Amino acid sequence: MNFPTENPEEAFFDFGFIDEDGAPFLPPMQIAVPVAFGPENNLVTRNLIVNLQNLTFERPGSYSFEIAVDRRHLASIPLCVRHLQTPGAVPGASMFPGQPG
Repeated sequence: MNFPTENPEEAFFDFGFIDEDGAPFLPPMQIAVPVAFGPENNLVTRNLIVNLQNLTFERPGSYSFEIAVDRRHLASIPLCVRHLQTPGAVPGASMFPGQPG
């Protein structure tokens, strides 16, 4: 994403996590990212990593990750969640010992 040099020194990235009914399945996140330009550069590069550990989907279906910058919608990233049965697996059994399936 390019930021014109007259922009403020921060951009606010908003992340929404939406299920197929249009309802959020995680709380929204907002991250402030510095975009200050130096005196001789007109390009700022930032890496932004959103870590979603232990993310659980309650049911199969269509989900999306919504991204906005300074309240302007930038992208929707679709995600299709399917339930796959491993051949020979016992239904309801867990892959991880001591945890429910």
